[in-house]
Amino acid sequence: MDDIELLKKLISFNTVSPSSEDSIDFLKDYLEDLGFNCKKIESKQGFNLYAEIGRGVKHLAFAGHMDVVPAGDGWIQSPFEALEQDKSIIGRGAVDMKGAIASFVSAAREFIEDADATKYKMSLLISNDEEITNNYGTPAILDYLAKSSINIDLCIVGEPTNPNIMGEMAKIGRRGSASFDIKIIGKQGHAAYPENAINPMAASGKIAYELSKLILDNGDENFSPSNLEVTSIETGNESRNTIPGSCTLKCNVRYNPQQSPESLKNIVEKIVQDNIGNCKYSIESLDSARPFITNNQAAINVINEALFKVNGLYPKLSTTGGTSDARFIAQHFPVIEYGLVNKTAHQVNEATPIADIKNLTESYAEIIKRFYDMA
Repeated sequence: MDDIELLKKLISFNTVSPSSEDSIDFLKDYLEDLGFNCKKIESKQGFNLYAEIGRGVKHLAFAGHMDVVPAGDGWIQSPFEALEQDKSIIGRGAVDMKGAIASFVSAAREFIEDADATKYKMSLLISNDEEITNNYGTPAILDYLAKSSINIDLCIVGEPTNPNIMGEMAKIGRRGSASFDIKIIGKQGHAAYPENAINPMAASGKIAYELSKLILDNGDENFSPSNLEVTSIETGNESRNTIPGSCTLKCNVRYNPQQSPESLKNIVEKIVQDNIGNCKYSIESLDSARPFITNNQAAINVINEALFKVNGLYPKLSTTGGTSDARFIAQHFPVIEYGLVNKTAHQVNEATPIADIKNLTESYAEIIKRFYDMA
């Protein structure tokens, strides 16, 4: 089957995160028929897949996730029944990111048909857990690679990186993500007798205001400035005439390498201490992603020249956007992200133009060729 037929088949599996084992089994059987050696890797959230072919020294990998976000309501057809309409494919995961999987599998199939197996090694890393918990998919595959002493020279992650048109943007890094839950503890009381209470909401308002004004840094040539956003203030108080005993202020920071989880916690805690008043506080922090950047110029050149050959323009090399599984891979191997246009990702009636799938397959094929031609 070609890339479009393969995409339609992949969409037909309901792979709301974590993805179903039958989707992994289908891809395993399909790849084994092409000559790949496949290993199902079990984790707490089910099964992931590592597929490898070739006996060469230079090792190129593609990575993607089969799981998708919940479909929601309002689809013009079942979200897990691919619909071809207006020269596009509609279905959950068409953009994020079964389209990329269909494209890099198809590009790999085309390459290995005529390639000398002693001159290349290629692998596919297929995660079943990226969208929700994201701790048991790619990390489980990387753990298997480490235990098996498998090294990768370059990994392409098929996240949808293009804002508007194909060839527009590739990601060579990402900012980190840190979250803070600040519990502000006052004293509960009747709203008519504030003298007998300590209202934590007053302190939370001051703290939220000061946090929202923060200028953490100015960024650099590769990264935009670090940024903190207050995302909620919760009391659990449903009574209009009761002063709450405590509230929790939550915030998230997207940060560049000029910051660290430790420096950010110190900054946040200093603001809390300066504005806490008569309340007490505690802070819980979660460091879910560290910033990274790929500086491997040979790998960047492969991507640049391949995408220029296909699209007639060089991609913008970016570190914008949210986190992805590339953050795990970057701890082990050089990684660059490139995929489809991301406009309808996670939306009802998620769709990708057929021409974009064809373009992506051609782009991956060109990346493969140039990687193995690279000295």
